[in-house]
Amino acid sequence: DVSTAFLHAPMDVGKKVYVKLPTEIPAVMTEEIPEYMPGAIASANNALYGLKWSPRVYTKWFKSKAKKFGFEEASESILIRRDPSGEIDAILIMYVDDLWAWGKHPMGILYAIRKEVDMDPPELLSDGAPHTYVGQTVRIINETLIIDQTDYFQALECLTELGDKGKRALRRSDFSPPSLDESVNPSLVSQYQSWMGKLGWVCRTLPAYAFAFSFLSRFNTKPTDRLIDTLRRMIVHAQLHAKPLVFVRLLSVPLLRIWSDASFSLREYSAQIGFEIQLLEKDASLPSKEECNTVFWKSRSLKVKVSSTTSAE
Repeated sequence: DVSTAFLHAPMDVGKKVYVKLPTEIPAVMTEEIPEYMPGAIASANNALYGLKWSPRVYTKWFKSKAKKFGFEEASESILIRRDPSGEIDAILIMYVDDLWAWGKHPMGILYAIRKEVDMDPPELLSDGAPHTYVGQTVRIINETLIIDQTDYFQALECLTELGDKGKRALRRSDFSPPSLDESVNPSLVSQYQSWMGKLGWVCRTLPAYAFAFSFLSRFNTKPTDRLIDTLRRMIVHAQLHAKPLVFVRLLSVPLLRIWSDASFSLREYSAQIGFEIQLLEKDASLPSKEECNTVFWKSRSLKVKVSSTTSAE
């Protein structure tokens, strides 16, 4: 865990950022730094919690630190290091302000980074014991990684609010854009965005929910009664079907199965397109249910006008 992570990163956003200081500041701080007056306007030199730029600024700063140890970015929040032959010998995963190191000497990697970055002493996850982090528990048993969010799911309020009525099956029509006779309900925006944040967290261990998250996030500022009901049902569905995400060692070179699909709106002549990539293995060491094996997905609006779902695909 990187201590007070955001505060380390310089506020490098190409412009000056000013903040208003709290109205209650301890007198000892004002005596030490006269500019820290209650309610004063100050320039932010480093990232601060609560600023929209801070996560991006911190991530950029940390990657520059990791680069000193030979790490390069493979994808968002995943850094890799290669040996002289070009083979990957270490993986570093950023999880907000937590770091996971994978390799022959993971503790050595983290202790080296600790010389550059203020962070807690690292823990060895492969001891078989459960390690609890924000909203999830991580455990490694016999080279099998288990990430469990069950307790987080059950603590969500949506299940108790909906009761048995909310347990009906989701329908395809639940994931259609608002029709002309549906009106936006501005009073739902705050609740909708809160639940969208929860659904995004759900996707970390239930990747099959990612497409629903992508679709519903398009209406963050313009929810309707039907859409927020669909969002609640998605979270209830996650609570009822929650199970740990299990990572296993592959025994052979895996196959990639790619799904592609598109939705079409006749009223707007517009389409949403996307694809999903899953891992398969011939020897069945991976679960047979395809929703367990999603490793990558992407969805976006088609920029050209189309006249049918077929042409969108």
